[in-house]
Amino acid sequence: MSLETQVAAVVTATNTLTTEVSNKLASIDAAIANMQANIGSVMSLNLFVDAIAGNDANDGSESSPLQTIAAAALRVPNGGNLHLLAKEGQVHEVSDVILNNINFSLDRWGNSSTTPQLKAVPYNGEDQNIGRGFACHNATVRVSSFAMEGLLDSERPNVGEVWSPRSGLFSSERETGASSFFFFGCITKKTDIPIVRMGAGGQQEIYIQDGSFVDDGGASSLFYISLGPYSEAGVTRYPGMVDTDIIPHAGSNTLLSNVPSMNFME
Repeated sequence: MSLETQVAAVVTATNTLTTEVSNKLASIDAAIANMQANIGSVMSLNLFVDAIAGNDANDGSESSPLQTIAAAALRVPNGGNLHLLAKEGQVHEVSDVILNNINFSLDRWGNSSTTPQLKAVPYNGEDQNIGRGFACHNATVRVSSFAMEGLLDSERPNVGEVWSPRSGLFSSERETGASSFFFFGCITKKTDIPIVRMGAGGQQEIYIQDGSFVDDGGASSLFYISLGPYSEAGVTRYPGMVDTDIIPHAGSNTLLSNVPSMNFME
């Protein structure tokens, strides 16, 4: 074989290899792009919940909703965004649902005119009754147009035991990361455990816009926060309600008349 023939063969082989490498790189790039898209879809989820007709084995679409908020929360990794749409006219029960370093947004869906309810479910601990709907760790929470209620003493599983100090529809502890709460147009019921309980010393915040406060006969304040802003605007308070019915140490907090712009996940 002549030198020219050998050189031509080498050039041809080189061109073929270059083409194969280019095709492989294109395939790798496509795989990476697909993986990034899949990661993005897992990090940000829109899921539907129907407490009556749903099933936690479903995919969470509007036509195939989940049954519980707990199942939806398990599908989002740390650092993700969960936009949850819960069926109107139903009671959506929660117990120790973990919101760990996520943005959680809860809205209503359906054709019912009845406001959906968000309610903690109690259980009996070793020596205390525990009524903790959500355990929030460095989370941002937004709830719109729900009736939110804690628990009354009459609902304790063991009437001879007190409520755990960490009981609350939303419980957030300083040592696990401060959380922020935004409530829009909600009916907030005063019971024997707070709607939001925050751990001592944490810089955590609550913002409420529109909706109403309702006395459900409980002795607890609506919210328990030790440090951090509480802001309220356009909320209808029940007759005779005072600031300490909202937060137990209202004298050391500023109840603002205007809530700052809140566009979280809207």
